[in-house]
Amino acid sequence: MTAHRNSNSNSNRNSNRNSNRAIPQTYTLTRANESHAHAIHSLETACFMVANSTNSPAQKITDSHCWNLDNILAELRNPHSHTTLYRNNASNNASNNYTGYIIQRTLLDETEILRLGVTTSARGQGVATTLLRHVIQHTSQHTSQHTSQHTSQHTSQHTSQHTSHKILLEVSNQNTTAIRFYNKCGFIVANSRKKYYNNSDALIMIFQPNTTEAQLLLTTH
Repeated sequence: MTAHRNSNSNSNRNSNRNSNRAIPQTYTLTRANESHAHAIHSLETACFMVANSTNSPAQKITDSHCWNLDNILAELRNPHSHTTLYRNNASNNASNNYTGYIIQRTLLDETEILRLGVTTSARGQGVATTLLRHVIQHTSQHTSQHTSQHTSQHTSQHTSQHTSHKILLEVSNQNTTAIRFYNKCGFIVANSRKKYYNNSDALIMIFQPNTTEAQLLLTTH
């Protein structure tokens, strides 16, 4: 499935910080399959190798180690996983215009964002925000449809048990830039795992849909 969007409004929020950068006029979101494995692996390597030194908000969600091709293929083959690629349609380099990706896995009432990466040249243009918004909206729509089906078959008391769907991710407590980014997108710290990343703790952040930050994320395009 491929979705086309105009990214002017999304990118303009960062215009003050990136006025010297060319903002892409349009973008395409594509659900990845096995044929995209090598492209994702190239993005993974580029994004996370750079993340070790730049501490970019769009990087290093889980750890500082790159996934190998087998890891990526496993997620692409997993029926519970969903990988979305961001393509910059304004790029002059047709062979290298995937500039971001996000990998999510949904089990029962919980969606975990496993990976989110943006290339160096595309940072500050709203790519990470667009991918994150896409996952949250996609998950919300899926949950609403699931809840609607239950409503027609079960009592409202039973249905209410299915309406609370969690969207979460993990980030190093030393990655303060990323933590601020997720806070601005409606995520809050809910728990932690001590020394999960060798010398740092893993913070578990959960999306709070009723916050002002979350509403701004979902209504701004």
